[in-house]
Amino acid sequence: RRTMKKIVVVAAVFAGLGGFLFGYDVGVISGALLQLEPKFNLTHPQKEYVVSLMLLGAILASACGGWIVDYFGRRNSIVGNSVIFVVGAAILSFSSSLSVLLFGRIIVGFAVSLSAISEIIYISEIAPACDRGKLVSVNEIGITCGIFFAYLMNYVFIDHPNGWRYMFGVSVVPAILQGVGMLFLPKSPRWLLLQKKYAQAREALGSIRGEENVRTGVIPHSSSPPSSTPLSSFFFGKLKREKSLTASTSPTSQEGELNVNFIPTTENDSSGGDALTEELMAMEDSITAQQSHTLMDLFQNKVLRFTLVVACVLTLFQQLTGQPNVLYYGSTVFKAAGFSTDKQATLANLCIGSVKVIATCIAVWRVDKLGRRLLLLCGTCVMFCSLVVLASMTAAHPPVHNEANSTVVDDDMTLLDSNDVQFTSEAVKWTSLACLIVFVIAYAFSFGPVTWLLLSEIFPDTMRARAVGVATIFNWGGNLLVSLTFLSIIDGIGFSGTFFMYSVVCCIALAFIFVYIPETKGKTLEEVSNIMAALYARPSCWGSSRKVYTDINNESNTDAETLVG
Repeated sequence: RRTMKKIVVVAAVFAGLGGFLFGYDVGVISGALLQLEPKFNLTHPQKEYVVSLMLLGAILASACGGWIVDYFGRRNSIVGNSVIFVVGAAILSFSSSLSVLLFGRIIVGFAVSLSAISEIIYISEIAPACDRGKLVSVNEIGITCGIFFAYLMNYVFIDHPNGWRYMFGVSVVPAILQGVGMLFLPKSPRWLLLQKKYAQAREALGSIRGEENVRTGVIPHSSSPPSSTPLSSFFFGKLKREKSLTASTSPTSQEGELNVNFIPTTENDSSGGDALTEELMAMEDSITAQQSHTLMDLFQNKVLRFTLVVACVLTLFQQLTGQPNVLYYGSTVFKAAGFSTDKQATLANLCIGSVKVIATCIAVWRVDKLGRRLLLLCGTCVMFCSLVVLASMTAAHPPVHNEANSTVVDDDMTLLDSNDVQFTSEAVKWTSLACLIVFVIAYAFSFGPVTWLLLSEIFPDTMRARAVGVATIFNWGGNLLVSLTFLSIIDGIGFSGTFFMYSVVCCIALAFIFVYIPETKGKTLEEVSNIMAALYARPSCWGSSRKVYTDINNESNTDAETLVG
């Protein structure tokens, strides 16, 4: 195992600033909504629009984000996206009408979604396989830190006149920092190989694996000649070949030239150059085999279609468990639960944000040890339990509706005016806080980091950006559905009924994860693709067998089809 270079960590951190902006723009609306309501005289549906139109922009970005990331490159897309974040923040801060505010939310939503696509792909493609889980999850740490900081800004500015303008405007600073910082970091070697920029790819990989690896340029020992890919021609064409390849104990000849006869061993290979060349060759072999893939292959190739369905369903469950409502309506819910003032409600929300940061950091630290599948299964179980407890408590202590100085029990709690509708039971007040803290911790250990990590792993190189883009359409679509209907569902079936409904979704998600989500920890991206093919080939629960493309990169699907018993 080679020591991870500092530049890889720095690149992951700067890319993770996009995650910070993602989290900030998602979380800031929770407190801002309390000030926007009286400022623009928002009705119930208008509040849902203010929250949800950001998600419409996110869906638009998901539809074209994969193409943008493939065409302009991972790093360049991140730089450009930081500009979109700045523009969106400026529009929101200087909004003079509801229509301008809604337009700004769409722009920010576009940036949030493009951020989710470009950054996880960039980090996954520069990270060593053994550390990819931690590094990709840096983006999730950024998201949770952004949410916490948004809640902090809510608390700081909630009593300030026009404080919502400052809440939206603060995000300009990290956006500028990310855009400038990414200009000095390497591009993705895999993307450079896709563009057939072999010298730049070798230089980029050398900078993130170690410059000494580039200088050595040793040839991996193999019993067979190197594959005849453009990259192998580039590598070996640069070297002075001799007629016979026999082992040598020195990497340089007597004339000081690079000795192509040198075969590194555990005794004489201390530089890691062999591993660098081998990694590049593996990338090129994988990319060359996948070059025939088009967007339609995601729907026509059986293994790729299966992988895409798994990814889309997983991202849907990430949202349908109700997690977006904690982010968007946290302050509103806490105010109705008994935290009577805006300051108290935003402070309770700030507790949620701080717990989420701590839990996510621990999860990222352990994700490569415990594995993706285990974290998803355990986290979903805990989410289910917390929702059942919360629903049971609110059912046992229904809210009250104050009318003409009288108190009336309201079994179907409405949040149309949270100043008039509240739970008066202290048990509900503190149980709601405790259950949502547990829910957030469980989410931070499971769906939070693991969903995005799996999306960055399970697709082939040439399809990854576009496939993640398609999957995120379902992610944001589910987010839009949940956030746009939350208040209306509570009006219809009550607080307890709403959370019972989300607990049922958790049960269904648990069954799906158990059956369809594989373990990918410690695997290379090429190995993960093979795991998904094997998962597709597995007999169904009814005992029948599927036909599987044993080599999903083979241009002739018919020839590659094999019956798996």
